Amino acid sequence: MGKKHKLQINFFLVIFLSFISFSGHVYSQVAEEKIVRVPVMLPGSQEPQILDVTLRNGKLFLDDDIYLGDESLLRKVDSDRSASISPITAAGSLWPNNTVPFNLTASHPERSEILQAMTHIASRTSITFVPRTNENNFISFSAKDDGCYSNIGMIGGEQFINMAGNCGYPAAIHELGHALGLFHEHVRKDRDEFVNINWNNIISGKESNFQKYIERGNKGIDFDLYDYESIMHYTTHAFSLNGQPTIEVKTPPAPSGTTIGTGRSLSQIDILSLNNLYRPIPRSTSSVILEDEVSTFPNPPCIGTMTEFSMRINSDLESLDTITFQYVLHDFRSGNVVERIGDPFQLEQGSKSSIANLEIDEATEGAYLLVLWEVDENGNLFQLVNDGDYLNGRRIEVVDDCNPPALDPYEENNQELTSYEISTTQGDSTFLFSTVESTIHSMQDIDYYTLNLERNINYTVELEVLDNADDEALYTDDVVVDYKVAEGEWQGFNDKEFVIDHLRNGPKVTIRVRSHFPSDTGSYQLNIKAIIDPEALLQTADNRYTIEATDTTFIIPVESNRNWVVNGEAEWIRDFNKEGFGFDTLIIHCDQNLSFDPREVNISLTTSDGNSEYQLKLIQGGVQRTLSAEYSQVSICNSSSEELFWVNSNASWTASTETPWIELIDSEGEGDGWVRYVTNNNITQSAREGQIELNTQGIKRTVKVNQPGTRNSDACVDPVYIEVSPEEGSTVIDINTNLQWDIISSSESLLMVTPSSGSLEVSYPALDEEIKDNETYRIDVAVQNLGVYTIVIFQTVDFSSSLEDEISSEQAFSIVNPMRDRLDLLINLPGNISPLLAEIRDLNGRLLWSSDINLQNLQGRRFRSEPLSISSGMYIISLRNGNSFWSKKMIKIDQ
Repeated sequence: MGKKHKLQINFFLVIFLSFISFSGHVYSQVAEEKIVRVPVMLPGSQEPQILDVTLRNGKLFLDDDIYLGDESLLRKVDSDRSASISPITAAGSLWPNNTVPFNLTASHPERSEILQAMTHIASRTSITFVPRTNENNFISFSAKDDGCYSNIGMIGGEQFINMAGNCGYPAAIHELGHALGLFHEHVRKDRDEFVNINWNNIISGKESNFQKYIERGNKGIDFDLYDYESIMHYTTHAFSLNGQPTIEVKTPPAPSGTTIGTGRSLSQIDILSLNNLYRPIPRSTSSVILEDEVSTFPNPPCIGTMTEFSMRINSDLESLDTITFQYVLHDFRSGNVVERIGDPFQLEQGSKSSIANLEIDEATEGAYLLVLWEVDENGNLFQLVNDGDYLNGRRIEVVDDCNPPALDPYEENNQELTSYEISTTQGDSTFLFSTVESTIHSMQDIDYYTLNLERNINYTVELEVLDNADDEALYTDDVVVDYKVAEGEWQGFNDKEFVIDHLRNGPKVTIRVRSHFPSDTGSYQLNIKAIIDPEALLQTADNRYTIEATDTTFIIPVESNRNWVVNGEAEWIRDFNKEGFGFDTLIIHCDQNLSFDPREVNISLTTSDGNSEYQLKLIQGGVQRTLSAEYSQVSICNSSSEELFWVNSNASWTASTETPWIELIDSEGEGDGWVRYVTNNNITQSAREGQIELNTQGIKRTVKVNQPGTRNSDACVDPVYIEVSPEEGSTVIDINTNLQWDIISSSESLLMVTPSSGSLEVSYPALDEEIKDNETYRIDVAVQNLGVYTIVIFQTVDFSSSLEDEISSEQAFSIVNPMRDRLDLLINLPGNISPLLAEIRDLNGRLLWSSDINLQNLQGRRFRSEPLSISSGMYIISLRNGNSFWSKKMIKIDQ
């Protein structure tokens, strides 16, 4: 199994967490706070550990956001010495059946963020969140205190995740991660290999937040590699005393520019970690235990070939030689059985180890878990062997390329030369050639190495030449290294890497190692790595290639070993080579008709067997990258302000304006250019919106500029929020301002605006929808002249229910994630209701979509529709049984 990564809870837990500053989650000093030293019983510890914990507002925290319990747990607190008290223990475990019951009130200030976070986690893992009915163990979301905090794992009974109203969506994912069993990334035992902790920059008393978990005496599992992108990682300035970084990324091993603590979602390794904690594979009940980290592959197992696999039992059982075993391959994400590997077997009497040659036949390339099962007398899988932790399996990467490129002997002019046969392994895009050791005796003593690589791909070849005696680099000190492609000229090499462009002349690259001095003798090591240029591979559905000039020919590598069929839709494109073997090439030639329309064309590449298809987009120079959508509309907050537009293009832009209060300064540029404009003192003119038209080679992009006082001027005018209640009647609010108000409804069908003498009335039409408690309806406003005005909102409610238990619409169902392509509902109705129909209608009552819901039990069940297509706007979603509506909700879809 590969290296392990994220610190996860084992069978039991003791609270361990911290309050950090990461994206959307900012630490702030609290007045009622002090550090106390108390004994804490940690996971896997034999004895309690004396640790610094935070006492804040009557609550105890480890790492500032791991909730230990109430202050009443302490008999005595003495910040000057260790407290003589009973140890504080927070026993936690995994949530059974991968299901987490929760309570979340409609009035919670971060209800939307919490629901989005649960949806985010549930859609990427095997974990399910359900509204609590009568479960004994559940999470309640509170907003009673400052800060964002949680327990780790399920502690039993009601436990709380506190989000005080300013935590945000990323913090909700972070705290749920703790409640599911994840620790912070930077407390891994190997963290010093990847980051530096600047202890002098940390706030006094907060140093314990940066202790590695092994320094505290507790146990956990580091799953996979260190994850800079983890949602559980601190930021660089967490708990900073002086504004200087407390955590700095080491480069290497991290690439330059790597950031930490800025994630807004689960990273890929976060997802894998949770899927290892909460897997559909059953937990082991076997008394047979595998030794840790003994399941090894010398090379990645290849489909259809025999691969040696070793296993050793770490159990002293008298009956061990009577147990029958079999290897089983499980899908890494779902946990489903893919195939049973080899025949069932028994260990030889007295033996505790087995070496098997396994052949994988039915899997495809990807990640799997190889699990050892006990088999009963009928040949059925009986129970999993305990592998030493709770992951139940060793992760392996299965490949389908059984013949990676080889490094072959080289011969030239019938001269006998030193040559080597060395093996290779292949990763995602790297051919790694194993280490070669040799001795150079003179300038006439030359070593040659040949790399046989695939044609028509860009490669970066990295060489490392070391002195065998002291491991120092020998690049130019003792030896000379140069290379040639096919039968081309020798090229000097004085750096660690060189780039080979497409290998157009053939797949063979020869590397030559010679002595630097006439009679120098020395031994060396040669390490070779050939890396495919990732941008050269056609791997996505929308690859853009730019045509810089007419009569252009370029080669596109296609990652396939099958024939390709090319379909072009532009007359100015002529294709030459459509097929090949291994890494295919598509050679496209653009003729003199380049100036014709269309400017952008698609070419469809399809394998001759019809199983694979890629879309290639060719774009005429000057329009391949256009004005970013985020700059298509801006607001001017003050007169005489200046704005810059970044125009991504390799052609000149011209710009025009029709608005007198916009004055252009610089309207063109070569390559990536700027369009800059200023606003003059005519900003008070009645024209509220103006636009600039940008042109390049006949392609137009329009930029709309808004004066304060229009519906799109949120950056300039604070929005007004009006609270409405579900009771029929009216709500009246006074708006005090020194400017006149224009009222523009954010949903024109939802609110009708009618000016009246002395006030502005907003009438709420009688729509078939529910108005929920504490719902905030927004009216966008714009201001210009002095005045004090009143907004009156009239509203009516038409909601009927035939439920015997008087189930409110809020309880009936909730919308998990409003998306245009799929409806996702969480339903909570009593019993079995049939038929139950879900509908989507527009605000005029027109039916857009409906579907029967066929669920046996409607309490806490999730319904997800088939793909559908709905444009942005306001809609009414309802559940009904015959002519009776159980619930109706209005939803805004804007993505």
